[in-house]
Amino acid sequence: MYTTLRVANKTKERLESLKEYKRESFDELLNRLVDVYPEVKEPLIKELLKESKEYEKKRNRKAYSNIRELIKDIEAD
Repeated sequence: MYTTLRVANKTKERLESLKEYKRESFDELLNRLVDVYPEVKEPLIKELLKESKEYEKKRNRKAYSNIRELIKDIEAD
């Protein structure tokens, strides 16, 4: 069973650029991205928090203990 997804042209172009081979379907591409996401999400968040703590230490500002705190402060500005 298939369904139609509506995406902006720019999004489609970005997805096309991620294809590993010309005839890779969007279904294959999206499944590959979804499979990889959990593997990269946690390391990326940890790296962002580490960089944030280093930045805040240099600036004598609050160090964030989790990503939600950081996002809350960013959104408040």
